[in-house]
Amino acid sequence: MDHVWIVILNYRGWDDTRVCLQSIQDAAWRGVNVVVVDNGGEEQKSAALRREFPWCTVLVNGDNLGFSAGNNIGIRHALDRGAAWVLLLNNDMVVLSGLLERLLQVGAAGFGIVGPGISYMDEPDLLMPTAFAFCPPHSSAIFQSVEVAPGAVRCVDVVMGCAMFVSRDVFADVGLLWPEYFLQHEETDYCLRTLDRGWRVGAVGDVLARHKGGSSFRREGMAQWYYYDCRNLFLLARRLRSLKEGAARARRLVGRSTAYARYQYLRAVREGRAPDALALSQGVWDGATGRFGRRISRIGPGAHLVRVALA
Repeated sequence: MDHVWIVILNYRGWDDTRVCLQSIQDAAWRGVNVVVVDNGGEEQKSAALRREFPWCTVLVNGDNLGFSAGNNIGIRHALDRGAAWVLLLNNDMVVLSGLLERLLQVGAAGFGIVGPGISYMDEPDLLMPTAFAFCPPHSSAIFQSVEVAPGAVRCVDVVMGCAMFVSRDVFADVGLLWPEYFLQHEETDYCLRTLDRGWRVGAVGDVLARHKGGSSFRREGMAQWYYYDCRNLFLLARRLRSLKEGAARARRLVGRSTAYARYQYLRAVREGRAPDALALSQGVWDGATGRFGRRISRIGPGAHLVRVALA
């Protein structure tokens, strides 16, 4: 499997990263290459990880570049060294036996992106929603979950970015992840652009990994999640317009994103979560006015206008 690379992005989550790497080591895949990209610029902790897992390459970014740009560092590293397939793996994941074998099998059947079935770390019998139809016309959902039976594979619009298996040919055709998202919905953008180029995105029904989920948001606070979640839906709508038949989807997405933002805002207010409500309002404003990339923590007057509109 020397043509397979696993890219793991770390941001102040060293304990999770160690558990993830230990699960890869336990799987005993011959020749698999692993690169950890540290998005926190922590040289000493990166050096300690190299000593503990000498078979793993550790790259250090001087700053937090976000999910897309941080992963792109690892993707380029893998492609430059001949990777045929790259598994983007969240650092709070644990892999199970048979993961890469099954993903390679499905990829060989003509899929450009493949996502495995995933269960929750603390409830391994409970399946995560990992495959989605995006903004279907006869639904009010933005992401409509698609069920995939064990042993089956289904063509879907989107798979989860926490464990996304991508072929070299897709990277050559579609490019890398779009950095302006910084965090949230970049995998949706990538899957939709891949479909637009004529590739298939496949979801595997077999549970092949477990996900802790939300580790970075627990450290940084949920306000960050609300900001990027709402803002990047509007970025996604902008980018959809350039795809074939994307204009209709973009219109549906703007309407549904506005309704979703209002629901989340009113819920945050009702539950007394003022920082979340304010961050969400800023996200809507920045998304509507085209301010993307890393969040600027200063709350501008536009956020207050959004609060009035959503109330």
